[in-house]
Amino acid sequence: MSWTATFDKSEVKDFIAQKFDLLINYYDTEKSALLLVSNQSKASFKVGFSSIDKKLNHFMIDTNAENYQIFIEELFKYLKILNKI
Repeated sequence: MSWTATFDKSEVKDFIAQKFDLLINYYDTEKSALLLVSNQSKASFKVGFSSIDKKLNHFMIDTNAENYQIFIEELFKYLKILNKI
């Protein structure tokens, strides 16, 4: 990430530009590069942790990254309820 909050790597630019049905933001600590990629992503539905900025994700799960089993269970449960899968 540059000083002007842009990405120089083509891999990151390609990832941001690609359209996804679902983006799972699996980080529970706010880091500027991850927040910027998540924000700029063209994903139509974004899921992440409730400890991250509430405006970034469409759906948030209240757990931490160490409890990956709870995250996965809750993710699948609510994706089915929301008819996303």
